[in-house]
Amino acid sequence: MDAVEAALAAVPEMRYVLGPDGRPLPQTSNPALIAAVLRLLDVAPGSRVLEIGTGSGYSTALLSRLVGPSGSVVSLDVDPGLTLRARRLLSEQGVSNAAVVAADGRGGHPPAAPFDRIVAWATASMLPQAWVGQVTASGLIVAPMQLAPLAHAVAVVRARRREAEPALAGERIVAGSFVPLTGAPLSDWGKAPDQADVVIDADRDPATWVSAPWLRGAGAGAPQAEAARLRHLCLSHSVGAGPLSSQEDVGAFRAYLLASLPDGLTTALLQQTGRLIGCSNTESVALLSLRGGALAEAGDGSATRELVRWVEDWRARGRPDFDQVRPDVEQTAHGWTVRARLDQP
Repeated sequence: MDAVEAALAAVPEMRYVLGPDGRPLPQTSNPALIAAVLRLLDVAPGSRVLEIGTGSGYSTALLSRLVGPSGSVVSLDVDPGLTLRARRLLSEQGVSNAAVVAADGRGGHPPAAPFDRIVAWATASMLPQAWVGQVTASGLIVAPMQLAPLAHAVAVVRARRREAEPALAGERIVAGSFVPLTGAPLSDWGKAPDQADVVIDADRDPATWVSAPWLRGAGAGAPQAEAARLRHLCLSHSVGAGPLSSQEDVGAFRAYLLASLPDGLTTALLQQTGRLIGCSNTESVALLSLRGGALAEAGDGSATRELVRWVEDWRARGRPDFDQVRPDVEQTAHGWTVRARLDQP
């Protein structure tokens, strides 16, 4: 049993994640994903950790176990109600090495800096410079990041602070999706993401939408006629078997697409099939369900043919997944952008 498994076994998850009505809080993440992120964070006893996104307080309790009595955790959440609740639960469980603060996590927490580790449970469009400035040399930042200008083009990234310039180096990417990092508490959990180019049904919970950057033109938004055409195609799609075999993982294929960003790359959330990724153009759409690879398609078939070509290219490269994808980080005036690249020719 490793340290993360021991922490999972010791912390009573249900005590934190269930609300008064017995239902999980909206801010609850899958324990397997939490464990994957914590392993990526590589917390040692005695570490000083900054957590962005207290949520239920469950991950805070796990971090308190990982850092041990000689370590410390500062956990920030933009929702004062959540921080008050988490503070009470942690106190009831005897956690004394974690401080919970109501604050906008994008600014970090200068009073307790520097930190050996910074972990976020909300997706940033770029790594805030404040985080990079508040992590120690050789310290790690692990956060879900937007990897492309495409809705739900998100994965969890690990970056390490370096003493030499440039001061940050990307190390690993793993699959994972979290809510956006915001300066105010979320009130509508089911709304279409900001990167959605066509909203099919805003009143559905969750809203259904399509994100296709080819629609955006010169920054003026989706051309009306083309957006209407894509919306019609998605509403009239049929669902059948996709081009992946039963032994092939749609999640691995998604990793390849996020690293290669082919023209026509499209993401969507549709009523019958959930989240999808694939190809679209003015005359057709072909999207693979992330639930298992079923193909949602409509139109003249050109998008399906292009999607099949992408699958063939992926196979020719050895079916790379997130283990073969690396994060490239680049400093800008407002923070650090992250893009994925294949770690092979």
